[in-house]
Amino acid sequence: MKKVFASAVAAALALSMAVPAFAADTGSFTLSADKTELKAGDEFSVAIDLEGVEDLLNLPEVAGTGLLGAGDFNIIYDPEVLEIATDIRGNPKFTLDSFITENSIYAGSASSFEAGTVSIQFFDQSAQGWGQDFTLGTLGFKVKDGVADGTETTISLVLPEEGDALVTAGASLDPDDEGVLIPDEELTVNNATVTIVGEPEPETSDAPAPETSDAPAPETSDAPAPETSDAPAPDSDSTDSGKDSGTTTGGAGTTTSGSGSGTVKPGSDNNKTGDAGVLAIGGLMVLAAGATMLTLKKKSK
Repeated sequence: MKKVFASAVAAALALSMAVPAFAADTGSFTLSADKTELKAGDEFSVAIDLEGVEDLLNLPEVAGTGLLGAGDFNIIYDPEVLEIATDIRGNPKFTLDSFITENSIYAGSASSFEAGTVSIQFFDQSAQGWGQDFTLGTLGFKVKDGVADGTETTISLVLPEEGDALVTAGASLDPDDEGVLIPDEELTVNNATVTIVGEPEPETSDAPAPETSDAPAPETSDAPAPETSDAPAPDSDSTDSGKDSGTTTGGAGTTTSGSGSGTVKPGSDNNKTGDAGVLAIGGLMVLAAGATMLTLKKKSK
């Protein structure tokens, strides 16, 4: 009995130790959309990441045959909901990651031969391969017009049926070396899902609208504008009044008046009166002279 029990324990230990040898660590393809909620007409991109590369290269049937050299797979989408964004040449908009382009690790291409499927290939340009995780690049999509709100759609990565999604660059730099295939069953795939949502409803304010006043507008007056006077402006040389006595200028003489009188300049009515007096006096003097002459003549006779 003890021998049977000991044999069973030994077998269990052997199986437990053998499990890691049969359970290989695997890699994975992961798709991730930069937007998960979209509206009709929106464009978005899906990144393609490859993880667990080092574990894949350490598989018993792969180890020692070189680093990761090339890949080939398909991206599947619903053509009733999405369409591929294209570049100026009409090709699918597939952009390699900046890390790859800066280090010249891989070259890649994307082609679409039928609606709903895009074929993507990449290969190492130096034939040396790459042994770490990396982001291959992004593929552009656009939501079609008229897609119903709430529609959920998935972008999927599908490995080729032949089982040659990934291949090593080979143990040497010989360009004829086709490398070693990495079994597809060692790869898992994580797909991306997006949802089409409607336009958000505009928020309405609960504040009451401002009340308008019913008061009539002020009436404008029809009264004519005040007329301006055509009378000449007063002469600045008008008579000034004062307490001191003033002098009135006449034709031949000067008359001094009392307090409060002003100076009257030539050309006034007072000047005319002075001229008449001068003429009268002159006339009397002429008559007096004539009378004197007649008297002298009589005496001389």
